[in-house]
Amino acid sequence: MDIRVANKNDKKVVLKILDEFNDYANSLNKDWDRKLSNSAQKGSGFLFDEMISLGRSKIFLAVENKEAVGFLEIHKVPRFRKSKYYGEIEGIFIREKYYGGGVAQKLMRLAFKWAKNEGLDCIRLYSAQGLNRAHAFYKKMGFDEAGITFKKYNFDF
Repeated sequence: MDIRVANKNDKKVVLKILDEFNDYANSLNKDWDRKLSNSAQKGSGFLFDEMISLGRSKIFLAVENKEAVGFLEIHKVPRFRKSKYYGEIEGIFIREKYYGGGVAQKLMRLAFKWAKNEGLDCIRLYSAQGLNRAHAFYKKMGFDEAGITFKKYNFDF
């Protein structure tokens, strides 16, 4: 298995596994209509291109037989009030077949190495409630629970 940074040639495999991640996340919702996602493949290509070209984000891939089996997406985010940057992990996903094989640890360690090289002062990530396996993994990797996240989708007042 190859664990590496995604490049512009990985666009198709990254967007495909991102849709698998979306399907997994959707499956946790009891109201999911069971329609498989293709939103990343249809609409996220420009974001992939931007992330690759700007260099403030990284997508780390676990690849086996030319197919992505896992990924981790991390972004360099400014902390204006502290005159620093932090890292934010936007997503980490491993195909179930590869659970327990160390893939997530390898991806996370690569993200830690990148964060250290970038001079980031911490890494944050958001995780939905009820993902006990994921939460145990994050704690094993040294993350602490820190606060509550709020979301707003409708900006009308």
